[in-house]
Amino acid sequence: MSFLFLLGGVFSVASSEYLPEALAVDGECLQGSSADTKDPDCAVSALQRIAHGLSSSEGPYPESASDPEPSAAVGETAEANTSDPSSEVSEPAANSTPAEETAVAEKPVVVPGECNDDTPCSAGRMCVTKLDNSWAQCLPTTRKEFQAECSSWDKDMRIAATAKLTQCDTAKCESSAMCSAGWTCVPKADNSWAQCVPQNGKLFRRMCVHWNDAFRLSAIKAIGLNCPNSRCYSHEWCLHGHKCAMNKGDGWGQCISCKKKSFQTNCYSWTSDFAEQAERVCGHECQNIKEIGSWN
Repeated sequence: MSFLFLLGGVFSVASSEYLPEALAVDGECLQGSSADTKDPDCAVSALQRIAHGLSSSEGPYPESASDPEPSAAVGETAEANTSDPSSEVSEPAANSTPAEETAVAEKPVVVPGECNDDTPCSAGRMCVTKLDNSWAQCLPTTRKEFQAECSSWDKDMRIAATAKLTQCDTAKCESSAMCSAGWTCVPKADNSWAQCVPQNGKLFRRMCVHWNDAFRLSAIKAIGLNCPNSRCYSHEWCLHGHKCAMNKGDGWGQCISCKKKSFQTNCYSWTSDFAEQAERVCGHECQNIKEIGSWN
C-alpha cells in the first residue's frame, strides 16, 4: 500500500499499480518506474481526474460541482436580501415543469375584492365590471344585501350594477344612468338629495305617498304625474286638470279632478267640509252626496 502526503492531506492508493495509470492521465506528469521520480502535484491531479472519470484536459472537478462560496459571501447575500425584500425572487417548485413555471409566471396579480376568470364570485354574488373595464367586483344578487352595500360604491360601479342587477335606492343618484330602465333620477329643488323615480303611473302612485313633501313636489313636476291620496299645498302640486282642495279646519289639501264625471264619482267619499271646498274649487255640486243626504 502506497501513501502520498501532500499539502497536509493524505491520499490513499489501494495499490501502486494505479499510480502509473493515474500519472498517465495527465500528459504533464513525468514518466518512470518509481513514484519517487514523479511530480507529486501532478499525481494528485491525476488521481482526482481518475476518481471523477475526467481526461487530462479537464479540471479535477466539474464546474457545476465547484466548492461553495466562503461563508462570508453567503452572509453578505443574505444581508442584502434582508435589507431589500423586493429583491427576493420566488424559485419555482423543484418538481415543476417549464410549462407550469410559465403558467405561474403569467398568472395575473389580483387585487383584493376584484373578481375575474381566475377568482370567481361566491354563491349569491355576481361579478360586475365597470363600463370602462377598469374594475370588476362581486356584487350581491339579493335586494336586501344589494341595497345595504351599494351606497359605498363609487358612481361608475353603481352605474354598472344598475345595468346588470338593479338601481341603488340608498344612495343619491347623479344621473338617470344610475336608474333602472323606466326610472328617472329626480333631485330635490335644493339638490340636497336625488333618487330614482318610476315613470310608470301605477308604481309612481304607490310610492309617492311615502316621500317627504319637498321631494314629492319635485317628482310630480319631473315625471308629470299626480300623487293621489297625498297632501297638496297649492294648485302647483296638481296636474292635468286637477286642483288642490283644502279643508278649512285642519288645512288638509288634496288634488282632485275637476272633470264632471270624475268629480261625481269620487265626491261621495269626501267629508262634508272637504266636499264643500271641492265644489268651490271646481264649480261642481256633489249630486251623489246631496241625494242621499249624508252631509251634516
